Amino acid sequence: YNKQNALKEGDEGYKTAIPYKELGEYKAFSSISSFNYDVEFGAHTVYGNVKVAEDNLKIANDNLKAAEENVQIAKNNEKIAADNAKNKVIEGNSGYKALLAYKEMKNYDPYLSISNFTEPEKFLTATKTAAYDGEKGLYETDVKVKLIFCDLPDNLMSNDTQRLVYETAKDLEEAFPDHIEVECIDIWNNSTAVQKYKTTSLNTITSTNVIIESGSEFRVCALRTFYVFNNTTDTEPWGYRGEKTFAASILAVAQAESPIACVTVNHSETFSDYELLNTLQDAGYKVQTIDLAYQEIPEDCRLIVIYNPKEDFIVKDGVSDVSEIEKIDRYLDGLSCSLMVFVNPETPKLKNLEEYLEEWGVVIDRYTDQLDDTYNYVIKESSDMSLSTDGFAFSGTYAEMGIGAGFHDALRESAYPPSIVFKNSTSISYSDLYEEKIYSNDDETQGEVGEYKYATYSKNGVVRAIYDVFTTSKNAEAMANGIGVASASTEPFKLMTVTRESQMVTGEDEDYATVMVCTSTEFASEAMLSSATYGNADLLLSAARGMGKEFIPVDLELKPFASTVISGMSTQMKNRYTVLLTVIPAALVVGVGVFVLVRRKYS
Repeated sequence: YNKQNALKEGDEGYKTAIPYKELGEYKAFSSISSFNYDVEFGAHTVYGNVKVAEDNLKIANDNLKAAEENVQIAKNNEKIAADNAKNKVIEGNSGYKALLAYKEMKNYDPYLSISNFTEPEKFLTATKTAAYDGEKGLYETDVKVKLIFCDLPDNLMSNDTQRLVYETAKDLEEAFPDHIEVECIDIWNNSTAVQKYKTTSLNTITSTNVIIESGSEFRVCALRTFYVFNNTTDTEPWGYRGEKTFAASILAVAQAESPIACVTVNHSETFSDYELLNTLQDAGYKVQTIDLAYQEIPEDCRLIVIYNPKEDFIVKDGVSDVSEIEKIDRYLDGLSCSLMVFVNPETPKLKNLEEYLEEWGVVIDRYTDQLDDTYNYVIKESSDMSLSTDGFAFSGTYAEMGIGAGFHDALRESAYPPSIVFKNSTSISYSDLYEEKIYSNDDETQGEVGEYKYATYSKNGVVRAIYDVFTTSKNAEAMANGIGVASASTEPFKLMTVTRESQMVTGEDEDYATVMVCTSTEFASEAMLSSATYGNADLLLSAARGMGKEFIPVDLELKPFASTVISGMSTQMKNRYTVLLTVIPAALVVGVGVFVLVRRKYS
């Protein structure tokens, strides 16, 4: 109309077009927290999210229908707009036809977090209460646990992988006859017997599944969960973890509510795999993601994990009314609340997060060159500690005293302490806000003998102390942009620290808030945590248990079918053995040959 009448905005009679209403955007499905790719979900754990998925499918179909209706509404609005133009009427004029409203899109429901297994004490039934009968040597409880196999005993015993699991269950039944019962169901001829464990049509229960049931709670475990594989596609296991799976499942169906571990998202955190989440679940946590910008920290959260962040945490800055840092700080004021942070040499400068970590005594080591370019330290170890030819994968040195040493007492004091591996690692130092101190003791009656360095902070009633958990050797060096910039000759670089804030619960009882920082994200990778040679998984389990007050020891070890000890050797040790096994035998052969030749010549 305006074009036909040569009218432009501002002219008398110019008509303003009425904009269409925007269509609502679809919302993306939430990611499923702690999805375990090589383990089947138990029927009860998958049910909640199946229902959410079914609800979301209905919402998606409704949205599709609404979108199709909106297309037709748009066509009708186009016709209405043309009629209004033809009649030369605008909104408010007599005869003006209003545009039709578009159908609103519905929001999707968020998925539920999926809890997994927890790791109980060595062969405890997970059913004990405070009522202990000293004469019987048993914990009196009404809790009963059934270990249900989905095949006949003869069939189970004829298959090597199933036989081992079945025999473990029978051993548990023999050890705890009042609490554990093994049952076999022939699902080939009686498939309806396991129908109640199939909560949806998507569930299938096979003859190799094992069902752990107590009351109304149950877990359906796939045969693979009792073994250890190199990767998800392997069919040949290299180790057995049946005791751990049984004990964890029994605890899961019989114990009280597990604490929550929240893993932060939306700071470009990247996971190459999900073994860290599985390990936290093994430590007794229900794992879920949390976006601190939009979500509040659950009351029963006992551990927050920040893993490999690439973007900073927001604070109130005049633009945002939300402060993720304040949420974390308020959370750590609670009882038995802990924070784990994993960084690496590629971690960018995160001003807000690092300023907060500095209050907990932690500073990431960096080097600034003559051009004012700044680089994180990259730690390179000497050959006697290195597990790679380039020196960037190496065994950390255990702290032998202090609170940090308490995280690995059981590992360090074993006959053969396992290697705790740090790969692609940066380093950290104590904050200038803290005062460094030396603890020294030479009296055996007063506990640990020796000395170690730590640092303390006290301000406005807040008392904190930071301790080393792992360091490098004194032969390590720090690289930056490909050149050496610092040496550990005077003091080893810090690879992992723990900071504790003392909190008085009562006049006598003391509690702690704990922050642990690890300088290697690959420390918690699948390759490290799944290794039977390295102790990374045991260390992480011990730390998570200690920080979250989860009273579940981690001394149920998997049983490898073959020794892999050589993979834990340092580069220097491997070179020595190579020399011993190649040069020395050859020299002996030559020596014997010369001896025989000389004897023959002069005989």
